[in-house]
Amino acid sequence: MCGFVALINPSQAEQTELLLKKMTATLDHRGPDDSGYFINDSANVAFGHTRLSIIDIDNGHQPLVKNNITLVYNGEIYNHNQLRQTLVELGHEFNSHCDTEVLLHAWQEWGEACIDKFNGMFAFAIFDADKQSVFIARDRLGIKPVYWSQLANGTVLVGSELKALLAYSADKPELSEHAVHDYFSLGYVPEPNTIYKGIHKLAAGHCFTLAVGNMTVGSTEACSLEVNKAAHEKIAPKQYWDCANAINTPQVTTSANELCQGRELLSNAIQTRTMADVPVGAFLSGGVDSSIIVGEMNKNQNVSTYSMGFDRKEYDESAQAETVAKHLNTNHVGITVSCNTFDYLPELVAMFDEPFADNSAIPTYLLTKQAKKQVTVMLSGDGADELFLGYRNYRLLRLEGKIKNSLPKAIRKPVFSFLAKVYPAMPWAPQFLRAHSTLNALNNDFITNFHRAMSINPPEVLAQIFTPAFTESLNGYSSKSHFETHASKITNTDVIKKAQYIDFKTYLPGNILTKVDRTTMANSIEARVPFLDHRLVEQWLPKSSEQNIKGRKAKLLLRQIASTLLPNWVTGRLKKSFTSPMDEWFRMMTKSELKKRMQLDVLKSNHWFNIDGIEGLIDSHYSGKQNIGMTLWSITVFAEFLKAQPTQKEQ
Repeated sequence: MCGFVALINPSQAEQTELLLKKMTATLDHRGPDDSGYFINDSANVAFGHTRLSIIDIDNGHQPLVKNNITLVYNGEIYNHNQLRQTLVELGHEFNSHCDTEVLLHAWQEWGEACIDKFNGMFAFAIFDADKQSVFIARDRLGIKPVYWSQLANGTVLVGSELKALLAYSADKPELSEHAVHDYFSLGYVPEPNTIYKGIHKLAAGHCFTLAVGNMTVGSTEACSLEVNKAAHEKIAPKQYWDCANAINTPQVTTSANELCQGRELLSNAIQTRTMADVPVGAFLSGGVDSSIIVGEMNKNQNVSTYSMGFDRKEYDESAQAETVAKHLNTNHVGITVSCNTFDYLPELVAMFDEPFADNSAIPTYLLTKQAKKQVTVMLSGDGADELFLGYRNYRLLRLEGKIKNSLPKAIRKPVFSFLAKVYPAMPWAPQFLRAHSTLNALNNDFITNFHRAMSINPPEVLAQIFTPAFTESLNGYSSKSHFETHASKITNTDVIKKAQYIDFKTYLPGNILTKVDRTTMANSIEARVPFLDHRLVEQWLPKSSEQNIKGRKAKLLLRQIASTLLPNWVTGRLKKSFTSPMDEWFRMMTKSELKKRMQLDVLKSNHWFNIDGIEGLIDSHYSGKQNIGMTLWSITVFAEFLKAQPTQKEQ
């Protein structure tokens, strides 16, 4: 695993080497084993790279320059041995056993079409001197990150993390109001946006080509991250793969032969992801996803596994992880996380470069920090819940649909609307007891319900967090627009399949995979996700929701696949969400201590935030009227983010 940066058409050639090294240095944690630089003769293409050595440790230095092609690359191509054999048969010669050289030769042989042949996670930039072009691509599911920006002076910046682009200039870009709303609504900023105006995430399954010689150069007076709206129209990333195709070809049955093929394919996906010249371990929660992975890994080696527990028993799943570890005879390490995780807030902001409110990020970071003492690669079960419909929200959507269909459409709306008005609201109660909320949901459309379910702060809470002036500046914008855009691409009439696609385009790359990448790479660990092998995704996404959900049980197809791999007490276990006890942790502090930790004084300096409203939310949480620990956490994280920012331009 690695980190890379690219400067294309830099306007101040005399500063290119200095800026290149400055940007590359920000990614040392992604690649502590080696670093390298490339600047072409015309000084209009510059690449920097940091390497975490995983395969062919003695070789694989980057940037790799060969056959008039220069490559910087972050990721793993798991079928590189097969591709190498094919390329050798086509006349290519290799000097190493690493996948980096395979990628370069694949480009030379197939051009942009090479990405269709890769099975893996990847992000790369490749400069073809003969074509005078730079090609940039990100893997199908968005496992590895790519950020890019085109400046007012024509320069294009590309990097593995935001911090690399921000290092280009001491002047930071303005914050995006829409992105701020996205963050407080969803807990992260969904791609292709970032928290900053003018800096973008390259969306999963996208790529773009820059014709170096034809790029328009503007002012060369300054190298700063100024937004160039006209320039943005010139770079139009294109999509080369989309899982919508699988969802839009529904399959209502699954044969025994398909289950057998799925089992073999999953085994292959896991085994290929254990290939490394360094120690390999795995996350283990004790659930079916991680247990399948560890069980397969343990067939060939005694695996090191890692789990975490919390200081509140109702959230602690460490016992079941230890039980599975004992059954599979792994070398198991567990850690316990307490409320002192708030002390890691500055590290959290430094890891993600933009506000990120997933409260499991710090525990995951601490666990990988422990794991780094023994391993350099870790396998994770992420993606299984999206692929096999494991989340509770999918089951609730199914239940809502059944209830709605029990009444004629003509009387459905007035009945549910009346019941919602007369039934008392109980925001303090567990979600499944909030009949008031349920009745309101039954009165809403699917997108509204699913967006609300995926939001950490509903509209009424956002109205307390933000000032009226900030809300007015949004001009009606809502993060729900992301959901509406993605849902419009699904012709499958099953709303659960629409929700599944939305998750694959928002929550999975924006939250889950971002969390895994940043927390592991902060500790110089490479995380691999077998369930997101695109072959598995294409095989199981077409399956109807009825095949995966029945009553309280979910992921039924995966459980069938696992039935011959694991005992029933593992495959039959109901899912327990991986979260931390934020509600209780916040109440363990005094109100004055909490306000200090939330740094309300930082928020007061910004006219976007309604401090009286925020203090009202704090009072409501402490009184027990509401359980809004995640709301308070999202505010706390953003305050820390603002505090870490250099002097901003007046918002």
